[in-house]
Amino acid sequence: MTAIRFVSRPTVRDMIGLTFDQTLRSLGAQAIHGFGWGVAAFGILGGAPLDIWLPPALIGVLFGSGLFALLFVWWTYGRSPETLVETVTADGGGILIEAPRSQVRQAWGAFREARETTGVFLLSTPARPSQILGKRGVSEEALQGFRALLRAERLLRDDPTPTRGIVGFLGGAAIAIVMPLALAAAGVR
Repeated sequence: MTAIRFVSRPTVRDMIGLTFDQTLRSLGAQAIHGFGWGVAAFGILGGAPLDIWLPPALIGVLFGSGLFALLFVWWTYGRSPETLVETVTADGGGILIEAPRSQVRQAWGAFREARETTGVFLLSTPARPSQILGKRGVSEEALQGFRALLRAERLLRDDPTPTRGIVGFLGGAAIAIVMPLALAAAGVR
């Protein structure tokens, strides 16, 4: 198979979009989100003062929406956007990623899965942070070739629904609502 070569230039905007997307799919972030809103619902319905239920609701929104992570996105990428530019060469044997100060060659077996969003490809590994490759400015021919390589390696799959996020939100909300009822039934004040 012919090697595919392109320059990856994800922007801070791409990274912010990826952060929101990942957060909405995260079981843990959505459990915190659901717990915060569950406490808020219980507090509002139970007539609790605002200072009791508002802080957990705000914490839930910060974690569940990804707003908390945006500080880290800006800190990592916003201050040095040039660190995001990489030349990518992919073939049947793997992927070569050349950055201004490094060069890494990885076999496809190093990746667990690949996911495509509007702005980036996300290559997940079991042991290290995911590899993020920007699509902005890459020709459609190169994108199709890269998708074909990822599919041939059984890495790129149809985008799953955010079921884990929904389960996390509902589980967190259920815990927040059931816990006070269970404590009250046990006689704990």
